[in-house]
Amino acid sequence: MPEDQPHSPVVDALSRVPRGQFVAGAFRTGGGALRAVHCPSDGRLLAKIEDAVALDLDEAVAAAAVAQRSWADMGPVARGMALK
Repeated sequence: MPEDQPHSPVVDALSRVPRGQFVAGAFRTGGGALRAVHCPSDGRLLAKIEDAVALDLDEAVAAAAVAQRSWADMGPVARGMALK
C-alpha cells in the first residue's frame, strides 16, 4: 500500500507511541536494519522500527539481571504496587 495515503486516527496515534527496545527503563533504537510494520487488515504502513542485534540483547539481559535483584528483595505487596 502506498505510503502517501491519508493516515487514520489509529496511524496518527501510533506515530506518538515510543518505539524500539525497552532496556533499563528507557526506549532506545535497535542496532539492526530498519523494518516496516504494516497493518494486517489492510497493509497500511504503521511504523518503521530498527531490529535488535546481539549487542542489544546482551545489554537487555544485563539490565534485567540487575533489575531482578531489587525485584527479588521486594515483598509481594510492594511488587503488586509496582505493577499498578
